[in-house]
Amino acid sequence: MNPIKTESINVDKVEDVRQVEQEKKQEHVGTIKFKPGHTLYEVNTVEHTIELATFEEQTVAFKDVANKPKANGFGILGFKTDKPKVILSGLPTTTKQLIKKKNCIYISALNRKNLLKKLEKRGVIKIVKAG
Repeated sequence: MNPIKTESINVDKVEDVRQVEQEKKQEHVGTIKFKPGHTLYEVNTVEHTIELATFEEQTVAFKDVANKPKANGFGILGFKTDKPKVILSGLPTTTKQLIKKKNCIYISALNRKNLLKKLEKRGVIKIVKAG
């Protein structure tokens, strides 16, 4: 019979090879106010592509603005302009959050032709006319 050999583990050779999950943090970069009729475009500066920006819709609780009068439920309130308004409080609202990608800039423009003009003004692209 062969005797069983026991060896002690050398601490210098032991390594932790597990993959650690990195926490994904969302940080507020800025806000974009939508202009009526405009489209938000995503311009990839590495691949030189133009696409429509993608959004994620979220439902959030209603937030009262500090400088506006608050309503308890359903009511008619008068403002400084003496125009009555109906305010519903406590209702959930939906917001859109932009899905931001690496190496992309986001520009609001009326159409693609207008977007190319804006990019040329900012120096991102250079348009050369043929002929």
